[in-house]
Amino acid sequence: MNALLRNERGAALAMALLFLMVLSILVAVLHRTTIIEILFSRNYQEGQKAFYAAEAGLREGLRNCRDDRKYSRSWYYDPALPGTIAEPPSWSPNTTIGEAKYHYYIEYIGSMSDPGMDASFQIPVLRITSEGMSRDGTTKKRSQIVTTLTAGAL
Repeated sequence: MNALLRNERGAALAMALLFLMVLSILVAVLHRTTIIEILFSRNYQEGQKAFYAAEAGLREGLRNCRDDRKYSRSWYYDPALPGTIAEPPSWSPNTTIGEAKYHYYIEYIGSMSDPGMDASFQIPVLRITSEGMSRDGTTKKRSQIVTTLTAGAL
């Protein structure tokens, strides 16, 4: 029996198989972790694209606030102005920027007087809501800004 226990023949094969099994499990775990990290990174990138597209929509909305033709557009909402829609507005047409797109609407939310001017002169207060979307539309980010129109922009 002692001779059988001292026989090391085949021990290298058993050790090699055990080592390969542990190595295979380690590779499988690392592969899964890498795939998950790639997915997280892609989701983050798509979210950033959507966020910056929403910011671009806010900038375009600010430009259009100073445009005299805005009152005829369906994405401008002012219940007090004749000719504008009575319900909250629909979104502007989608605009593609890089690998993302955005749309927005402008909403009149009230007016305020300028302390340095006549109290009868009212400055309109507008809220611009913009939504940016990733290229496949699965990631969306929404941004809002409240602004006033200065006397020079009226």
